[in-house]
Amino acid sequence: MAIVWVARRIRPRAVKFVGEGQGWRTGLVIIGVLAFVQLLLGALVAGLDAGMAYNTWPLMGTRFTPDGMWQLVPVWLNVTENPGTVQFFHRIGAYVLMTAIGIQALVSWQKTRWQGTHVWSPVILGLVLVQAVIGIATLVLMVPISLALLHQATAFVLLAAITIHIADFSS
Repeated sequence: MAIVWVARRIRPRAVKFVGEGQGWRTGLVIIGVLAFVQLLLGALVAGLDAGMAYNTWPLMGTRFTPDGMWQLVPVWLNVTENPGTVQFFHRIGAYVLMTAIGIQALVSWQKTRWQGTHVWSPVILGLVLVQAVIGIATLVLMVPISLALLHQATAFVLLAAITIHIADFSS
């Protein structure tokens, strides 16, 4: 993302700020951190083949939480080494990220009608929704490699769009 940041800021351009304020940038940075953490959780899911553990959605099997969620000892190992727990956190991370992006896009629409730098808000909203659909399809179809790779590529595009939006607010 550093390359995307530098590339976006390398040449001066006229950026139209609508609804300026530190609150916008702070909110976007929080969304960026959430997206990055979600990407890391996705790497754990892929590394543990956690997508094969529970192939149902929205429940994990017949429950909201997986069986044996905290079975490893010491308990903190479950966060990085228990496939069910890792998949659960990846799902919860997706819900939190989608909610944060949805709220940001809604407020951005209400205050700016997505003008100026806010033109990225609907793009990011669309990307996170597409990412969620691809993720769910990847899960319920038992992780076909083509969908898994598309899910990973879309994660990069989403994080890049968020980075560009933050960079535009930093001009």
